[in-house]
Amino acid sequence: MGDFEITNAAEWDPNTKRPPPVNIENVQPVHVTPIVSRRERRVQRPIEHRPAPKFSIDPDNAATSAWRRREDADGRIRIPQGLDLAKLNIEHLAAVTGTHIMPSSEKTSGEMRTLLIWGNGNLEQVEVAKDSIKESVEELRGKKNSEWAKLPSLNPAQRRKQEKKLEENAKRQRYRRAPPDDAVFGAVGFFVWPEQEYRPEDVLGISYEAFDPIRMSTFCYIIYDKSRSSFKVMGNDQSVQRALLRVRATCFQVTARQITPVRTYLLQPPEGESMHKEVYLLPYQPPKPLSADSVKRFNLSSPRLCGPLFDDDELRMRLTLADRTPALNARIIKDSVVKTLTRLRWYRGHLHMCIRLGTFLVTRSRTLKERSSWQLGDFENMITESQFSGRVTQELGDPGLEKDILARFQNASPDLRPQETHIESVRPIYTGIFIIASGDDSGDYRLEASWKEYGIGSDSSSSSTSASDHTFEVIAKKWSKHEKGQPDLTPLLDISETSLATGRTWHWDISAAQLIDDSRLPAYLLAFADNLSINPARARKTSDARRFIVAKPSAAVHVRSWQQRTAWRFNFAGCDYAVEVARVQHIDGPVSPPSRIATAGNERRESTVYEPRYAVTVWHNAWEVLMAELGMLEIGEGASWKADVETWFPSDSDRFDGGGAGECGDSATGAVGLGVGAGFEGLREKLAWVEKCVVGFEMEKGTRHMGMKIA
Repeated sequence: MGDFEITNAAEWDPNTKRPPPVNIENVQPVHVTPIVSRRERRVQRPIEHRPAPKFSIDPDNAATSAWRRREDADGRIRIPQGLDLAKLNIEHLAAVTGTHIMPSSEKTSGEMRTLLIWGNGNLEQVEVAKDSIKESVEELRGKKNSEWAKLPSLNPAQRRKQEKKLEENAKRQRYRRAPPDDAVFGAVGFFVWPEQEYRPEDVLGISYEAFDPIRMSTFCYIIYDKSRSSFKVMGNDQSVQRALLRVRATCFQVTARQITPVRTYLLQPPEGESMHKEVYLLPYQPPKPLSADSVKRFNLSSPRLCGPLFDDDELRMRLTLADRTPALNARIIKDSVVKTLTRLRWYRGHLHMCIRLGTFLVTRSRTLKERSSWQLGDFENMITESQFSGRVTQELGDPGLEKDILARFQNASPDLRPQETHIESVRPIYTGIFIIASGDDSGDYRLEASWKEYGIGSDSSSSSTSASDHTFEVIAKKWSKHEKGQPDLTPLLDISETSLATGRTWHWDISAAQLIDDSRLPAYLLAFADNLSINPARARKTSDARRFIVAKPSAAVHVRSWQQRTAWRFNFAGCDYAVEVARVQHIDGPVSPPSRIATAGNERRESTVYEPRYAVTVWHNAWEVLMAELGMLEIGEGASWKADVETWFPSDSDRFDGGGAGECGDSATGAVGLGVGAGFEGLREKLAWVEKCVVGFEMEKGTRHMGMKIA
């Protein structure tokens, strides 16, 4: 801990009473923003390590461990050879009976096949497994229950196909077991595992079963040699090399989940010929509860630049330094994004990357003792200290600007292009995001379901069809899981670039959730998702603050919170960057009124519904495609994309200048150009244009400039 932290610990003590935010309604701020810290460098916050992640695998039971150790089977049962084993689902039968079941590798003769059963010496479990197999076979053959249709045996061609498949599977499965004592291998390799940081059995399973896909695809035996703290890989020369590379990549995947991201707070450069020298905390009003009985008090504050002005000499020095600030901020952001993406090539999970415009809130700062403000220089230094923290609101944060924000973007043609036919008739996407308690303290479930309205027998953008001829169709449904103890997505990149004149902040965000196999979800969760629907009348009415997503009540589904979003998406002319204007409404509690749902303890849970607010988000259409690859990675694999500026911030065809039609752009439509070779710099120009559109353009002699309307 540095000298600052030691000598000023009391200033950071959250129990130390801090004066409330100052109301400076009589102070009229000018349109200026501060420069970055005088030190002109970013001080990184300390790297923290989270508990080692456990791969999403089916852990071995005692019977499977005995099978891996090459112990003899505890029992066997014969079944008809022509039976379709895929329908018998012996993996499920083994899981529910606590056994391990495998088809015998012996050549079959006649009309019967042998299944071997391991029970780790527990013969009672083996008998239960036999009974379950017999019952399943009878059901499949239609002898036990008349509700089951009789299934014919496989024909000769199907039998040959199944036998070939079983033979190939048996070859792969043998590498999940311990190698034979008398086996001779063409090559043996070792990979030193960082055992002190990540105990292999904690991360990979008691039998290192996370490596099973590597074992079976490379035809290699992989065991752990404790004397060497290394994984020993045995096979032929080429297969051992492939397996070692994937074992190493698995270690990369573990470390990619370990490091807490460095949070970075930047300040935008000043504009104008004067600058205030103090920073105040102004009260911030978040979305209000709609019910009078649900009044909640918030102690939220947003920093603003106000107070006395710098004298001429100080101002001259600051304005000189401010000329370098945009390039400095851009370099810090670009380097941080590329560095984070380099590590995320090995991250297995659902990831999302975007840039959001919101309001910056201070969540932890040095205590103001007898003053009501900081000197600007002190504030600049404070945001670089490790104890300082802040967050950016999901909503834009200015109700006055949010009021007509959708209309401003709909009138932004030709700078923006619709994702349908006409920019003014862009149809929104309706999304519900539900945070559901898992019940086992392993992290909350997250469900995102989206709908879109389509006209029957017509183009979705056509206005000729009536509302009754339209239908809402599900276009996406995705399950994921939060990290244990995380109320929301796990942040992997958190960079804020703030204007102290307005509080508006561009938030660069990469966040993640755990992968989850939908087939392993409880039936009541799948039923909850299947029963979600849209109330068309409420959904179409943006002035209606009532819930438009309809869910079937279920006492088994404990919804902690959820939100409903109505999002309009536009593309920038001539490129693949998109901007979204979304109406967001947050609800704490269940999806149904308290009179219709109760918890297991028969306690009725009330929900708090907040007023809808508007959010603005920018991204490149390729980001979702690139990030989706991480959700499909196998154990020991990395993404194929490059973590470089050219891949993630591609250049456009023309210069995007934020003005009217000029030498660049679409001469036919008058659309603005979008930056030849601009890349990252072109993106920052687009962000500046979006902020101008949010505040409002003023038209003068065919050009556009920012109408500064500070609320």
